[in-house]
Amino acid sequence: MLNVKMKKYYSVFIILVVLISCSIPVSASHIVTIRVSERSNVSGKMIRLGEIADISVKDPVIMERLRSVVIGTSPAIGKSRRISKGIIDASLKRKMIDTSLFDIKLPDEIIVTRDYVSIPGEQVREIVRDFLYKSLPWDRDCIRINEIDYDGDFILPAGKLTFEVIPLERSTGRDRTAFSVIFMVDSEVQKRIRINANIEVLREVVVSNHSLRANSVVSEEDVVIEKRYIKGLYPDVFAKVSDVAGKKSRRFIRAGEMFRGEILKTLPLLKKGDMVSIVAESDKVRIITIGRAEEDGAKGKMITIRNLASRKVVYGWVVDSRTVKVEF
Repeated sequence: MLNVKMKKYYSVFIILVVLISCSIPVSASHIVTIRVSERSNVSGKMIRLGEIADISVKDPVIMERLRSVVIGTSPAIGKSRRISKGIIDASLKRKMIDTSLFDIKLPDEIIVTRDYVSIPGEQVREIVRDFLYKSLPWDRDCIRINEIDYDGDFILPAGKLTFEVIPLERSTGRDRTAFSVIFMVDSEVQKRIRINANIEVLREVVVSNHSLRANSVVSEEDVVIEKRYIKGLYPDVFAKVSDVAGKKSRRFIRAGEMFRGEILKTLPLLKKGDMVSIVAESDKVRIITIGRAEEDGAKGKMITIRNLASRKVVYGWVVDSRTVKVEF
């Protein structure tokens, strides 16, 4: 019987030891002095005691535990928050910290602000300029950045600032190019900005060496290669004579005008009703039969063809004026 009672007392003793170990010991050797500042700046999302107060205690374990006590959420960037003595006391009690021997000094008013960095509009424009000069596949002397239309200033939380610039392909008109600039603090996205820039790049382009009427078939003698400053990163211009030769003009083309995709149309190699060779081949077998085009088709375009032997309609790609290739 005695042994049973001793075991119960021993169990209670162990529980008390565990509970005591979970709180800061109260003894003369561990007297803690906490001096809360009247005004403090914090950098994270939570306010911790170590950021707003000077703590004096010999035991480093107790020191670290006190410094890490969360007092509350931080204010929004650029804003402030008032902290009362009651909030600090409640935060310590939630952590089972006995403050009976604490020497806590609190000012009449405790103001906490959140650190931030200011990003001026000129810095944003410089980020885009630097990105363009480093990433574009042309020499800096061949690039003209005439305008970046962003003027606003903004603030971000304090921390490790990084950013990423992403071109938005064909998202704007011919004369302007759009970018998305993403700002991150400590690897967390904080702000996205869309920016338009007026960019010109010196490139070789195909131009007309004389006037051409509408519906004229362009030949190699009608064009010449010149270097021109072209607006935008994705211009609809041609760089090779072979890109325009054999195509037909949609409208009147002036002498010296650059050839763009919108003013040219590709002539069909095949017309509806033309007789063609239908070719189906693999690594080991090649089959050829005769067919008839059911529609007009330019080189590389998929069209419908009627197999004259089987009378079936199949799909194939135009190879030249007499050949259509189908999948085997």
